[in-house]
Amino acid sequence: MDRCGDCGVALPPEARFCIECGRASRMAAPPVATAATIRIAAPCPRCGVMLDEPGARDHACAIEPRAPEPPRLTIAGDRLMVAGLLVGLAVLAFTRFWWPGIMFVVGAFVVARTAALGRWKATAIAGIWTVGIGVVALTKLWVPGVLLLAAATLLVGAVQGARKPADAQDGRRRTPNGKKARRR
Repeated sequence: MDRCGDCGVALPPEARFCIECGRASRMAAPPVATAATIRIAAPCPRCGVMLDEPGARDHACAIEPRAPEPPRLTIAGDRLMVAGLLVGLAVLAFTRFWWPGIMFVVGAFVVARTAALGRWKATAIAGIWTVGIGVVALTKLWVPGVLLLAAATLLVGAVQGARKPADAQDGRRRTPNGKKARRR
């Protein structure tokens, strides 16, 4: 039976550590590898260079600027918009102009909310349809009115699509060195 070199306590033959002081016994050897170590290649998360290539560990890939956080409404902004909606409903109740007045009130609320969030295409489409349906209901020109609303919606989509950069038209992003990324 072996003894601990630190505290002298008797150790069983298979002990790797002293049960009293915790010191490693002389029999505690590091584990021995039974097979060859396999290196696994990992790509750089920014540029895709395989990091197992020579000199790749110290490569410097360009960090692209990130888009700013989209605007968010505060609780005070939400409360202000709900208060505006309630005032609009009170005016409708007082004037008894429910239809199509409700379309104007809801349209103003939806337009204000989407504009506050910075979603300009959604703002334009919401304004076109809610206010447009109110105007169509007042004039009672449903078929031409709805066709004009659909055309206005398509125009908003066309204007929004024309603002995309040329390299985003084909759905491929550019790598930091300016080349187009491969399709997946």
